[in-house]
Amino acid sequence: MPEADDLLPAKICRRNWLLWAGLTVASLLWRSQAVFFGVAAGGLVSIGGFYWLRWSLAKLLAGAGEQKARGYQFTVLLRLLVLAAALFLLIGPARLSPPALAVGLSVVVLNIMGLALERIIKGRICIS
Repeated sequence: MPEADDLLPAKICRRNWLLWAGLTVASLLWRSQAVFFGVAAGGLVSIGGFYWLRWSLAKLLAGAGEQKARGYQFTVLLRLLVLAAALFLLIGPARLSPPALAVGLSVVVLNIMGLALERIIKGRICIS
């Protein structure tokens, strides 16, 4: 029986954490605190942004109207400002490795790409 699309967001959330844990453990091979904390912090920022996006989209879709659209636009801008501030602090004062931070920030993207490939291979998505 094909997996219900309603369960997809929960599966993405669960796999985000698993991928983050795997990448964080793999970063221990470099034996560098800057690399380890870069991957760990980048992953947490990425997952946090994903949860924030999911929350704001659910709030937008719960009620329609011009006010909701403006509120959503505000949350998008606020999320980008928070991300910029977090990256500034992590690269600047915290002195984390930028490549390691980029790997951590890629957690959600890698997860969604992997999930899409999995669904294509299993025939749940038709590409024409």
